[in-house]
Amino acid sequence: MTFRWNGFRTSATMALAAASAAIASVTVHDDTDQGRPCFRVETASATYYFQKESGGFSSIVDKNGNDWISFKPDQNSGSAGEYRGLPNLGECCHPGYPDYRGEGVSMTSEAQQAAGSVTVTSRSSDNAYRTRWEFYDDRAELTVLGMGANWWFLYEGTPAGSLDRDRDRYVWSDGRGFSVTQSHEETDLPDPEWIYFYDTSLRRSLLLVSHTDDDIDDNFWEMNGDMTVFGFGRTCRGVCFGFTPAMCPRAFTIALLEDTSFAVVSDVAAAILNPTHARSPAAGNPAAPS
Repeated sequence: MTFRWNGFRTSATMALAAASAAIASVTVHDDTDQGRPCFRVETASATYYFQKESGGFSSIVDKNGNDWISFKPDQNSGSAGEYRGLPNLGECCHPGYPDYRGEGVSMTSEAQQAAGSVTVTSRSSDNAYRTRWEFYDDRAELTVLGMGANWWFLYEGTPAGSLDRDRDRYVWSDGRGFSVTQSHEETDLPDPEWIYFYDTSLRRSLLLVSHTDDDIDDNFWEMNGDMTVFGFGRTCRGVCFGFTPAMCPRAFTIALLEDTSFAVVSDVAAAILNPTHARSPAAGNPAAPS
């Protein structure tokens, strides 16, 4: 049994069974999250809370109510709250921006509803920072249209609701899987560049895909037992940026999947990167760690 993934076909049915069974029902609503005005985008696979002024996600909530970001605006909470967010593109697109210190670019965001999708565009007053998110029942796609400074793409969050050093894992596109206790710094992800995170107690994963392979480092570490710190294009800990404004437009996709197996997730990633892709999960693919 296969399902149609918004215009192309893939055999990764198990990963998105709920989405395949549901009529496309992506909707957008004005709301607030963590004290800030936001768009609440509801889909079959997740509910996204997108802060209008920051241009970033403060919450991504799965069907069981688990928040995979868990941003909190508490001053000086660090990794326990204020550092969390997605995509956290350096000076732009971090929930809570502009913050209590006045740091961070202020964005203006607009939402458009269409049949089966929602598009949210954000831009700074000088038009130097521009992004576009497109939401579907099974994924959300980001196009970075402009950045006024060097930047990266970060997932600073809480797999399945909280970071757990005993249960949380991440897996690369070549099938190698790791505990979140294992850091990788100054390491360029294998081609194609994607990674997914999951909690072994929950059969669900968060897939992050960069649509462009490059030779820029991608870093991961867990911070204080509170959150993930993963960055496409983050070349070190601290203030350092791998991408440049010249590398726009650039595309990324995020997806909450109802599976954690490498065979299924890799099939979904291949379909994201190649809309003509249609294959069954290959026997013998490396398994994600349990």
